[in-house]
Amino acid sequence: MASIEETLKRLNKNKKDEDKAVILGETKIIRTTTSTGSPYLDYITGGGFMNGGFNIIIASGGVGKSSMSLLACKDTIERRGKIAVYFDGESTLNESYFERMGLKKDKFIHRTGRNLEEMLDEAELFSQSEDVGIIIFDSIPIFVASAVEAKSAGDNTIGIEAKRFTARMPIIEGYASKRDICLI
Repeated sequence: MASIEETLKRLNKNKKDEDKAVILGETKIIRTTTSTGSPYLDYITGGGFMNGGFNIIIASGGVGKSSMSLLACKDTIERRGKIAVYFDGESTLNESYFERMGLKKDKFIHRTGRNLEEMLDEAELFSQSEDVGIIIFDSIPIFVASAVEAKSAGDNTIGIEAKRFTARMPIIEGYASKRDICLI
């Protein structure tokens, strides 16, 4: 019978350090964060939004969810030198909004549209880029699946969108985790 050390040696042969199987007690997982733009929220959350995972902001309309997301984009661009990708399903953000937030346009990608499949396809591609540091989905319930668009309002349910979103997000989150990309 092989010892655990021998087994791990065989499993880890020719693998990168981040892909190796290890005994958890021997490794330290370090997560980075992206600022929320609020010193208080950054303090109580341990640094802000967790990079490499999906962060959800839930609040009533008009309280600053989009502003907080744009401040996180600004932090990603300025502090990490990475590109920010913003999926604006509501199409409510405009040039003056970006200027007020002080966003550097050369590192900010603003995508509009409501098609769920297109947004997920693009998000998956962006999540595989080493240059991207944050991907924002604003607002998830606004994105509509192609199959739903073809139905009448009375025939629609949120089931199709929920299934498609929950099937694809673990893939996107996996890529984001490997590249330390913040998802909001």
